[in-house]
Amino acid sequence: IFQGVEAVAKNHGFAVMIASSDEDPENEYAGMQLMIQKGLNGVVIAPCPADDAVRDYIEAVGFPVVLIDRTWPNASVPSVLLHNREAAAMLVNLFVERGHRRILFVEGRPGLTTTAERREGYVEAMRSHDLIPLILPGGSVVQGGHDASAWWLAHQDAASAVICGNNLMLMGFLEGLKQTTQPARPVVLAGVDNERWSGLVTPGVSVVEQPARAMGEEAARLLIRRIQEGHGVPEITRFAGRLVARDASEGM
Repeated sequence: IFQGVEAVAKNHGFAVMIASSDEDPENEYAGMQLMIQKGLNGVVIAPCPADDAVRDYIEAVGFPVVLIDRTWPNASVPSVLLHNREAAAMLVNLFVERGHRRILFVEGRPGLTTTAERREGYVEAMRSHDLIPLILPGGSVVQGGHDASAWWLAHQDAASAVICGNNLMLMGFLEGLKQTTQPARPVVLAGVDNERWSGLVTPGVSVVEQPARAMGEEAARLLIRRIQEGHGVPEITRFAGRLVARDASEGM
């Protein structure tokens, strides 16, 4: 995402800085204040959950902002997002086509629109196939995936396939499996984001690849337009993910 933002910004004569809130709303608020005080022209931000103070501050000062990857409910600024419901549904449909009927979903951190949309896409797709949704919390972090793998190892009959809501939880799930004895039943995994390592494990991990660079480029274009022309319309731009199907195992 950053590479896409930087490429477009440089082409329009803007320099780019990068900062991390570490998912802490207080860090996000302090960083946003500093950026505005230092005279930055605008910000592309993947907002933290529960960052109402940041939202209120941005809207009060009218600072040019574009949200990326996540959005706010009824946001008054543009957002650039993945088709999250579609991404989760694609993975469900892939597993159903391969014969799986028991599909576990490890969802991300509460309070994020990304989490809510991917959960909704999973549930809708499961119900469309007359299947019962099975959801575990993962918190969008590696440890959450690790905890989910421990649950699955204790309840292996519950699911023959697992979808993790992001790459960190997927990594944690894989780590959990590697740190234990061979499970009694095989499980196939899928997730969102096509990290390089996801194509190196055996059996292969299917993913929905986000067009991250293109999303960053679009966010930069929208931000520059807002900087140059004013606030404009709080449009939502969604990008389709690309299904990368790697595992050919059939379910039971």
